[in-house]
Amino acid sequence: MSLWSITTSLTVRVCYRMIAERSGPSGNPAIPFTFDDAKRELERMRASPLPLARPVVILNGYHTWAGVAHAFAAALAPITSGRVSDFVPVSYGLATSIERAESIARSCIERTIGNNPFDAVGISMGGIVGRSFAAVDAPRRRMQTLFTFGSPHTGSSLSTIAAPDRAAKSMLPGCPFLAALDSAAGRPARIRPYAQLKDGIVGARFSAPTGSHPLWTAGTDKLSHFTTPANPIFLADIARILRGEEPLLDDAAACAPPIE
Repeated sequence: MSLWSITTSLTVRVCYRMIAERSGPSGNPAIPFTFDDAKRELERMRASPLPLARPVVILNGYHTWAGVAHAFAAALAPITSGRVSDFVPVSYGLATSIERAESIARSCIERTIGNNPFDAVGISMGGIVGRSFAAVDAPRRRMQTLFTFGSPHTGSSLSTIAAPDRAAKSMLPGCPFLAALDSAAGRPARIRPYAQLKDGIVGARFSAPTGSHPLWTAGTDKLSHFTTPANPIFLADIARILRGEEPLLDDAAACAPPIE
């Protein structure tokens, strides 16, 4: 077994462990489901996979190891179609600008999906990369639903402290890059943003596009930003939508998160 296979397998196990460890109430008064309810829903879907209407692109985070996107695809496949081949992980770990990350993503999408519509999941900065792709792709409008995990739609708390490259500077609250995304003609057909509290990297209040609020829950005591993609409530909501079922979360769950 290669080092890549071993490390990706370990990342998948860590992801499953983080899912299993979540329990108790959601922390959002507009979400009546507990984390345990969501885990039971995940097991229901795992037992009865359904075909997807479209492929799903997984857009990785800022300078993030490629195995994370592959591990997330491996975790999402069993609760949707049961086919890892339905998911296209995209990484751009050495990209120092969001424009360069978007260019890499666009090349991969052209090569694997072509002119067909697709859904996308953006992990942290990946959500901004997804919106950037949609802006460039305006004539074709291939991106349908963009799900985002802790994405800095209106900025990042950490970038106000440290912004070592163009990508980080493009995530400063109020920066021209994010303002341009807000006014871009090309957009995903729908954006479904998720956030956890105690996110010291982005911050829940920054995790939805201008004029909207994220679907949020309580966070984890440690590394809350990084555990957001393993939130069972969010995973159950995404999986139900990709399977063509009713979302787990209704619009009321997208409300202003508490000030932290």
